[in-house]
Amino acid sequence: MDMMKNIIINGVPFERNPLIGMPWEKDKFEVCYKNDYVRMAKDVSEGKVDYRSLFREVILEDLFFLTYFVVKPFIRGEQNKFNHPFCVKACREVEDGPKDYTLDIWAREHFKSSIITIGETIQDTLRNPEETTALLSYTKKSAERFLSSIMGILENESFLYECFSDVLFKKPAYESSLWSVEKGINVNRGSNNPTPTISAWGMQEGMPTGVHANRRKYDDITTEDMAKSPAQMEDCKVKFDSSQNLGTEGGTSRVIGTPYHHADPLAYIKAMKDIHGEDKYHLRLKPATDNGLANGNPVLMSRKRIEDLMSYSTFNCQQLLNPTPDGGTKLSSEFLREIEPELIPKNLYNFMVIDPAGDETETSDEWGAWVVGVEPRADQIGASNIYITNGYLDTLKEVMAPDVLARLYCSTGLIMKTGYERNLNTTPGWLVHFTNLLRVKGKHLSEDNGNLIKLKHGGRNKHLRIETALALPLMNGKIHISKAIPFIYRQRLMSEMDKFPYWHDNGLDALAYLYDILQDYRFPNNADTLKPLPKVSYAYA
Repeated sequence: MDMMKNIIINGVPFERNPLIGMPWEKDKFEVCYKNDYVRMAKDVSEGKVDYRSLFREVILEDLFFLTYFVVKPFIRGEQNKFNHPFCVKACREVEDGPKDYTLDIWAREHFKSSIITIGETIQDTLRNPEETTALLSYTKKSAERFLSSIMGILENESFLYECFSDVLFKKPAYESSLWSVEKGINVNRGSNNPTPTISAWGMQEGMPTGVHANRRKYDDITTEDMAKSPAQMEDCKVKFDSSQNLGTEGGTSRVIGTPYHHADPLAYIKAMKDIHGEDKYHLRLKPATDNGLANGNPVLMSRKRIEDLMSYSTFNCQQLLNPTPDGGTKLSSEFLREIEPELIPKNLYNFMVIDPAGDETETSDEWGAWVVGVEPRADQIGASNIYITNGYLDTLKEVMAPDVLARLYCSTGLIMKTGYERNLNTTPGWLVHFTNLLRVKGKHLSEDNGNLIKLKHGGRNKHLRIETALALPLMNGKIHISKAIPFIYRQRLMSEMDKFPYWHDNGLDALAYLYDILQDYRFPNNADTLKPLPKVSYAYA
């Protein structure tokens, strides 16, 4: 009894909370508490109610109460951070809204996992201990973090055991038939269901077989690293589709997350349609500001915290839930002309451009490399048709780079010059192995031969250099890309165009360097002359 009084009365003094109104002040607030917690605390302290029955009932039907008092998604001294109108309203929307096919895309630090993945999972388990929940993340380790939090609550909150001694174990590590982060956990249930009450699985690795859960909760199925690789994003979408077989008839699916990329798995799920052409998932979008823009008012975080986050490149996708801000696109993929390989002209002069990156375990970017055929004639604006005939645009271990690049080099006819970005004085190891591989194939590439060129930004602003090189030929339909190039690389380049300058740009950077090569290249006398592009100054005034 004293424990209950302490939790309610001394743990969180609702009557002194300045952030939200009491239930009897409904006219002053958009949303209010589901129950009168102050009166509840008073009745418990005066012995007017059976506290076990009261709190059991409230936990089962009041998600905010459960999350605030049991999950406790706040650090010591910051109780009022969760006791906020945003969180109260969010809890009500989750418990009163659809139970199946929901997609909750919320800003970081807005308690989506605490409310849905942890809080609601505990609530569902207490309501129906015979039913099962599978937690799925991109990796099993990520999902296990959610399960670990749930286990800690069920092990250490004696408050819960007092109210649910018929469902929970006092010492689950010793009494439960299964209590493991790796294998899952079982509460006190009557069935011999082989699927754990709650279990954690990975979509990329650790996808289970033989598991059929009543509830599937997908949280953190997309990652920052995944956003750098079109192949990984496509693979995750396939794994998400496959994971539907882990459910049961009458089961439910919830997806929770924050986007990293405009075409990541969350965007894929958002765009899903049912057989009637209607949206398959009910979307709840909760950006960090009231208008979803940087100039909006924070809905939960302080203004100082919002302004601190604005200085980071992830602000738009992680807080405003918009991987590409409107009004900033300088290049558009709609001007990139896809072409069937058999329609590409034959009288092209071929060049190769390489924008390297380090090993994918050590870098935050990908490799960009293109083989480009240039038509040796220019139109009235001084631009020549160019054709990207082969390429690679993805993360790549440096040890594999020489082989990938050598295959690209040998995929076409004679390559006039190969340019690579180099900002260091030392010769990169991948370049040594690349040229050695070509030498074995009878192709000699070196700076001494004049067919290998070091490309340097020379202090130029990167975004300005890319825009200056590509905008005019792109908008005039001069840049073509072969449909023989794998779709994921073509899609990646188009994404870089549409998201420029707010996203990755390795493919654009490599392509822009082509025009550095062409400025100094002179075609043979028997070929139509390609007018050199005008020199552009990138110096700051």
